[in-house]
Amino acid sequence: MKALARIVLALALILPIMGEAALGAFMSGHRLHERCRSPEVVGQAMCMGFALGVVDENPALMRCARGSVEVLQIVDAVKRHLERYPSDRDFPGHVVVRLAMGEAWPCDP
Repeated sequence: MKALARIVLALALILPIMGEAALGAFMSGHRLHERCRSPEVVGQAMCMGFALGVVDENPALMRCARGSVEVLQIVDAVKRHLERYPSDRDFPGHVVVRLAMGEAWPCDP
């Protein structure tokens, strides 16, 4: 009986965290904007982690960057894009990051 109670308690603690992680996979541009503007360290970390995750998953996004690009340059590009184009906040977060990378490091025609 004690083992069952432990399992139920563990699930009660883990399921809300798993739900939040799943929602993070579908971060909207609005939510990304909130995170990037957050004065809280956690919000800033979520902004950075999301942006870097998109870039890590799609290394071609940085193919037109000349030289090395610092992590904070990527985050700043996303923040700048979100401020400059408020209507783009309606897109999924990963699309916003892609647009920001193309704007910050465009390829020559």
